[in-house]
Amino acid sequence: MATAIMTAGLVRVDDAAPFWDALTTALSLGAQYLLTRKLIENWLLWISADVIYVALYAYKGLYLTSFLYAIFFAMCVAGLVQWRASLRVTRGGADGALVGKPGVALPDMEARRA
Repeated sequence: MATAIMTAGLVRVDDAAPFWDALTTALSLGAQYLLTRKLIENWLLWISADVIYVALYAYKGLYLTSFLYAIFFAMCVAGLVQWRASLRVTRGGADGALVGKPGVALPDMEARRA
């Protein structure tokens, strides 16, 4: 719904790619919200947004910006891997599988050290 509303607004200002700009904005806002809640799913939204950003900026001829978002993509993948490893250690998954359910917040790193 947010994407549809933003797309309509971006069409009115003659944006070059209104749907894609609205979609990436909505994904980024959703990812930031999940990140503030320390939910591992935030990385999936960031990765999705970055994949679109890389293609969108390349399409617009902004190759350096596209390269920057490719770096952000790699950082997001590394963050997801690190958070998953942290969840395995914290939750004690014997076979390396995640124990718990999606939507469960990542434990506070400082609380684990104490």
